[in-house]
Order: sequence, then structure tokens, then C-alpha cells
Amino acid sequence: MITLKKNIFPYVSIATILIAAITILSLGLHLYNIQSIGDANAYYTAAVKSMLQSWSNFFFIAAEPGGSVSVDKPPLGLWIEAVFAYFLGVSGFSVSLPNILAGVLGVPLLYYLVKKHLGELAGLTAALAMSLTPVYVATNRNNTMDGMLVFTLLLAAWAFIQASETGKLRWVLLGAFIVGLGFNIKMSQALLPLPAFYALYFLGSKENWLRKIFHLGIATVLLIAVSLSWAVVVDLVPADSRPYVGSSQDNSVMSLILEHNGGSRLVGGSAPNGNAQPDGQNPAQGQAPLSVPQPAQPSDSSSQPQPGLRNAPPPEAITACANSAQGSACSFSLPNGNTINGSCITPPNIAQLACAPQGMIPQNGQSQPNGSGSPFSQETGSPSVLRFFTQPLSKQMSWLLPFALISILLALFAARIKLPVESGIHKVLIIWGGWLITCIIFFSMVSGIFHAYYAIMLAPPLGG
Repeated sequence: MITLKKNIFPYVSIATILIAAITILSLGLHLYNIQSIGDANAYYTAAVKSMLQSWSNFFFIAAEPGGSVSVDKPPLGLWIEAVFAYFLGVSGFSVSLPNILAGVLGVPLLYYLVKKHLGELAGLTAALAMSLTPVYVATNRNNTMDGMLVFTLLLAAWAFIQASETGKLRWVLLGAFIVGLGFNIKMSQALLPLPAFYALYFLGSKENWLRKIFHLGIATVLLIAVSLSWAVVVDLVPADSRPYVGSSQDNSVMSLILEHNGGSRLVGGSAPNGNAQPDGQNPAQGQAPLSVPQPAQPSDSSSQPQPGLRNAPPPEAITACANSAQGSACSFSLPNGNTINGSCITPPNIAQLACAPQGMIPQNGQSQPNGSGSPFSQETGSPSVLRFFTQPLSKQMSWLLPFALISILLALFAARIKLPVESGIHKVLIIWGGWLITCIIFFSMVSGIFHAYYAIMLAPPLGG
């Protein structure tokens, strides 16, 4: 353990002053030239504005004021952004503020977590490394919810560290509950550090092995219940009483979890035109590709999508743009009574103009091009073991990766391995090394939907 001596202030250590300075530095980096973010990710900003129109829109995270279609994400992050927008007004800054605060508060939290096992100097190094990682700052200066997810997972790491030290079931359950909240921010992305969390408790707690297995079993049940709570409620509501589940193939949140936000993240597919579509802005690159959410599918058979097309616009949307020009204003009513106001665009695989809801129009009114191979290779490269070391991902945080990987090897031989794990360096290896390796392997093999800003998931374990 490395501890810094106290300075001339009798009750304030040098480490406390330094972590305060690093936190202030992080705040400055997050707020510098903040007006440049504009409306942030227009897709989510428009959704927040729509959510404030009614309680139904708020609960179902409606993507547009008419409440015909929902955002293709779980609700918790957007709920938090909507609360901030309610009090501060809808703007790019107000909807990004929760992520900014999460990013800044994550700095002293990481310091505290690393300090527990390796001392103050190590904690300060971890906090500074994360603060200066470009993808960490850039992603938090946006409303894509990844910043809130990372902070939530750091809280979960704290709970599992407590569980490994005390052996108490309540800490294991708290950790699982927090990960479940993270699932309701970015779905399966929240599960990436879970193997490391479970391993820390299983290998580090002094409880007997059967008791630890039992505790983790109960925690898993709680995790599943919390993770799927909103999804189950939405799927139980009749389809004509709620928005269509955006980016799903069958108007089901469970389908959204398993397909568009599940399998398509790994291997691609599950998009309206048969290709994976961007699901938001890449704050690290300053681009804002928007996908066109699918309008609610009417219940009568005459309004079903055309054969061979997935989630085609309803006939009312096409009729609304008859004899209209690209980008002209339009309006139509769905059979369920919702009125949609928007602009005329040419959707993927459709030769006709169709009325798309306000806030959901791709840049320049054009649909996204059909690509070949990895649909996001322009910002994440191609799947390989060297993905993070080659352009374009190498500029995000990869200069830290060699140090982190070498540190993992050194940590293996830093102390004698005993079970249950007692050495602080080995506990650090399990939780931060496990988190890091899991993310590297997963993101290196992803060939589907993968944005550069997902690399923020590596920032905490890189520091650790």
C-alpha cells in the first residue's frame, strides 16, 4: 500500500487535495467549449422532448410527440435526462448534463475503489488516467447514456468489492441490483463486467464455496428480475395502447433485447433495410448519423408491412407524401388515433416518399446507405485481435492498453496466489483486469453494431 503523507493542513492529506484537483480538471474538460455540442444526439434529444408531452410518452420512451414509436433503448437513462430537461428546459446541454455529472463523479469513485487495494498513489494514477482518456470525456459530453452506464457499473464494482471483503449476501444483492439498473440504461452492454464482479466475490470472499454459489444464484435471479422488469411490463401492455417498439421486428421489447440490441451487436442484421443501422451519434468523432425509427404497425391487416420488407412505413405515411417533394412537411393519422407530424423522406428499400416523425430524419433528409461488410468500419475498423491498435480506434485510448496488459501479467506474479484471494493486487487483477479483458475480447470480435464511443467501457479498467 502506498500512502502519501499529510501536508501542512492537519486534517487534509495531500492525496485528498490531489484527487480534488483531478476532479476539478475532469469537470473543466467536460465543460470546455460545451456550447459546441449543439443539440447533442438529436435522436435522443427529440425523444426527451417527446417524453415530456405526456406520462405515457415518458414511461414508454416515445421517440416522437405522437407516441407511435419508442426509442430502441431501455428507459432509465432517458428518464433521468427527461427529469433534467423538465427543470432546465430541453437543450443539448440539459440532456447531456446527467452524463457529464456521472463522468466527473466517476473520477473520485475510481480513486476510492483502487485505493482500497493498492493505496492512494495508485488510486490517483487510475483517476488521472481515466480523466485524460479522450473517449471518456467525449462520450460523457453527450446524451447517449454510456456515461451514466459506466458510473452505474463503478457503483456495482464498489458493492461487489464490499461483498468480497465481508461475505455478506446483502452486498452481493446490491451489486446485482445496480447491474440490473445498468441493464435498464444500455441493456446487454451493462453485463460486460459481470463475470469480473462475480469472480471477485467467488474467489475473494472467505465464505464456504457452496454458500457463495447460493448467494450468486440468488443475486442472478434478482439481476434478471430487475433487468427485465420494464420490458415485461411493456410487452404485457396491448400493442394498440402503447408505441411500437422501435427497431424490433415484432413489436416486442424482448425481441429488441435479443435481436437489435443483442445478436445484431455481435454479428449484424436486424435493421429495417436488412443491415445494421447507426443507433446514435459518435461523440468521439462529432458525427450524428440518425436511423429512421419504425412507425407503429397498425392492427388491421390492410396496414401491415409489404411482403419482403421489414417494418415498412404504414400506407398512411406514404399517402401523406403523395405529390410532395423531398423534405417537405407532412402529417398523417394512424388507426389508433395518433397524429404524426414530420417530413417526407425516402426510406430504405422504398421507392416512394414517406412521412417520417419529427426528430427522426437522417442527415440531409437522406436514408442511410446500404453498406457491405462491417457497417461501422469507418469508426471502429474490422474485427481482429489488433482492432484497438489500428485506425480508427487507436486514437481513442489505445496508448494505455500496452501498459494495462503488461500490468496484468506483472500482477499475476506480484504475490503468492491463495484461495480465497487475499492479496490486494490479485483482487485488482480480478476486477479491473477481468473487466478489461472481457471488453477487449468482446469488442475485438464484434462485427455488427459497434460505435467508437462504446470504448468508454474500457476507461475505468484501463485506469485500474
